[in-house]
Amino acid sequence: MTNEAGVKKLKIDGLSTEDKDYPYYQEFLFVTKGTPLGHAKAFLDFAFSTKGIEIVKKKGMTPVLP
Repeated sequence: MTNEAGVKKLKIDGLSTEDKDYPYYQEFLFVTKGTPLGHAKAFLDFAFSTKGIEIVKKKGMTPVLP
């Protein structure tokens, strides 16, 4: 979160941005030009593998698969 002047942090359902249960949503998108090949394909294969999905879950995020 930011401490920039003029930016007001809002509580949601009584939770501050510092609370671990603060409802924060962020999308991560993977975009390629054409069919992914080489290292890009290997990374995407890993990201959507069982091991990659488990890492996402351990970080407290919810994976959404294509």
